[in-house]
Amino acid sequence: MALALAVTTSVVFGIVSALHISQGGAALRVGARSLGDAGRQRIRRLLVASEIALSVVLLTGAGLLARSFVKLAEVDPGFDTEGVHT
Repeated sequence: MALALAVTTSVVFGIVSALHISQGGAALRVGARSLGDAGRQRIRRLLVASEIALSVVLLTGAGLLARSFVKLAEVDPGFDTEGVHT
């Protein structure tokens, strides 16, 4: 389910980006930086910085979760688990 959702969102956003670029092709030839004002550039920088910060937080959380699972697998449950099929 997660794989299907990831592929679907990638395709949808890829098509939207391609359509946006095809409508504004002249902006790419002239130079997109010369067409944007300072406010838009500031917002773009803020979005990029926030995406990087969020990805660092998520990667740190995923690493801590993986480490917790490894440590949890090493814990002695306190009873014999041999021959139990539940």
